[in-house]
Amino acid sequence: MRKVLLVISLALLILVGLNVYRISKVQSSSATSDKTVSIAHITTSEVIVNSESKASSVSSSRVSSESSKVTVKNVVSMSSTSASNGKYLYPLDTDSCKEVTYVRGYSLSHRGVDLTSTANEKCKLLATADGEVIQARWTTNGSGYQVQIQLSDNIVVQYSNLSKIIVNEGQRVNKSDLIAYMGNTGEAFGTHLHFSVYENNQSIDPAKIIKFR
Repeated sequence: MRKVLLVISLALLILVGLNVYRISKVQSSSATSDKTVSIAHITTSEVIVNSESKASSVSSSRVSSESSKVTVKNVVSMSSTSASNGKYLYPLDTDSCKEVTYVRGYSLSHRGVDLTSTANEKCKLLATADGEVIQARWTTNGSGYQVQIQLSDNIVVQYSNLSKIIVNEGQRVNKSDLIAYMGNTGEAFGTHLHFSVYENNQSIDPAKIIKFR
């Protein structure tokens, strides 16, 4: 009888032990699962936050870039307006000078602007404002036939590489008067007008007083 009770007791102990092991395993598995879900949730949140942050950064960058572009456009617009104040006339006659090309601008090594036209030597050059012709002759400095006009505000405009001069030195001219024709004289690369401006005997960029493009 005692042996039977011992066997039954051992069997009960084994069953209880198995149940405890199973319960422990389930709890452990559940805790691991919870941790995994929690970690996955945090990672997903961080990714979403980082993505939104990057998107926000890109959006801010685009806004900043667009603002810069608007500012640059405004500066260019203001510059163009100030360069063409209506006081000084464009030196080429738009009727006779067809398909005008702005070839080269002002720099320290090129004190003026170069303009060409498919009309070539038929292109008429006009006085940009009222003034007095102080030079109208052939020059030996590579400018070929050249005309200089002293305007009333300490500004001298100069037309170089001309084919034909219409005015004479000492002559008074009015704004838009014909003074010469485009040419290819002197050290020229082809038929064109080299147009220069001097203020108080100092060379300045002609684009400061006349809009060329």
